[in-house]
Amino acid sequence: MIKQTLLFSLVTFCLAACATTNPPGPEGTGEHKAGYYLGRSDAVKQQYWLLIHQQQRNTAPDNVRFYEIPVPEQTMDGVILQPTTKYLRIEE
Repeated sequence: MIKQTLLFSLVTFCLAACATTNPPGPEGTGEHKAGYYLGRSDAVKQQYWLLIHQQQRNTAPDNVRFYEIPVPEQTMDGVILQPTTKYLRIEE
């Protein structure tokens, strides 16, 4: 009884898989493929313009100041670090 039910289910699933019109894969064929590629290209364009607009907003802040911070010579873990100048960026 269980074998017959299992066999019937297997045959039903095979017939249902053969009856589908869209082949496996993300793009399909014909109109499906054209729509898939249009959607992909639109997504890439959206990401591109999103990045461009983010970069344009962050390029020229009005009130930015840089403070010089002199860092003296120091020894850390047996390594002697030369004196340098670091810059601290302040945006208001």
